[in-house]
Amino acid sequence: MSKVDIARNMALFALTLALGACGGIHRSYLVADRQDAEGLIDAIDQVSRARGYETRTREGRVVKLVFDRGTGSRMAFSLRRNGVLLTVSVDEERVAPSDVEAELARVEAAGRELLALARVEAAEVARVQALRAEEEAAAERARAAQAQQESADREADGARLRAFMDQNQARHDAFRARNDPPAASAAPTQAPGQGGGGSGHCCVNGAFYACPDPAAVDRCVGAFTRCLSGCGMTCVEECMQSSPPDPSGCRRDSARDGEC
Repeated sequence: MSKVDIARNMALFALTLALGACGGIHRSYLVADRQDAEGLIDAIDQVSRARGYETRTREGRVVKLVFDRGTGSRMAFSLRRNGVLLTVSVDEERVAPSDVEAELARVEAAGRELLALARVEAAEVARVQALRAEEEAAAERARAAQAQQESADREADGARLRAFMDQNQARHDAFRARNDPPAASAAPTQAPGQGGGGSGHCCVNGAFYACPDPAAVDRCVGAFTRCLSGCGMTCVEECMQSSPPDPSGCRRDSARDGEC
């Protein structure tokens, strides 16, 4: 016998003597190792109540109940450092000396039966908790994936917005460079759509428009682009209301839609 077993038996023997000194005859049994004791006390309390016993508990560590009021038989389950201890007792004033051992065995058997039911209950509780934890983890992974996708979508929208703004700003600047006259001279007057150096254009929803002057280009996409530059793709609808693209001063050229 190992030193650990000797120490355990001595502790149980001392406990039995201490309980016996308080009245009645007691027996104690280590019925579950510490590694198997998780959730057992609460489960024992539940199955005992389901069987109709009135239980008393203390801080999730002790369950006490009266097994047989006629014989004064009781049992208690307590969580100890080394596991779960089952203590059974009988009232020696109500039980004949010749029947004491049989009564203790009867209470012990009932206690072990409750323990077996409690193991099933504790396993089910653990299974449900594990399932709930997995569901919560899956939900958290889904939320993280959604957040990542939304972030990627915002990045893509921002890239498209920057490309849109850069493209139209470049067209606008090029058109102004070709058509704005020097400060000391007057610009020639041209009718929209006629020849000359003007070749400004804009694109609205993939439709190409040839514009006669910078002002028409600005009305087409300039105001809308400036509106978007202040808030990005999050306010497209607002900008469409306040500063919508206006290609009315330009000429539609469907043959050049591919340039948009």
